[in-house]
Amino acid sequence: MESTKLIDQMVVAYLKPSLQSMGFRKRGANFWRDHGRVIDVVNVQKSQWNDARSASFTVNLGVYWKHIHELLGESVKTFPPKEYQCTVRERLGRLFNISPEFPDGRDSWWEVTETTDPATIGADVVNRIQEFGIPWLERLHDLEAAMAHLQAHRLYRRDGAILELHAKGKL
Repeated sequence: MESTKLIDQMVVAYLKPSLQSMGFRKRGANFWRDHGRVIDVVNVQKSQWNDARSASFTVNLGVYWKHIHELLGESVKTFPPKEYQCTVRERLGRLFNISPEFPDGRDSWWEVTETTDPATIGADVVNRIQEFGIPWLERLHDLEAAMAHLQAHRLYRRDGAILELHAKGKL
């Protein structure tokens, strides 16, 4: 089977039932659950360099704070929000690939070939989402934890504006 199709098969057969059991809904390669003031997002991103024989993917996580984006004048053009629209974002691999050389973790991509067993990869991804991803998402439901994450990482242009709103007591 073509490698990119194995990724799709793994998502449907393993990630979808696991995430749905935790209250997530699926749209394309995106999973989301709405908690009222925040929305959790889990995204499966395929590499742009994939071909029929070899493919790779990673898992992106995000927490979208509705009130913060309203204050910034940013409205979600599509619902649910995409991972890249989230207030705080992280790659799943950075949460479990922590070592002395990479104390903040490093990115991780799963490799898939025509002979890869989707069950093996699916189980690994599901376990890592449950062990590292879900706790990270839930921790970031706390405003102070979300602000601490932004302060520590400052990866995106709007992070400074969000931190400024917080410093002024507007959040």
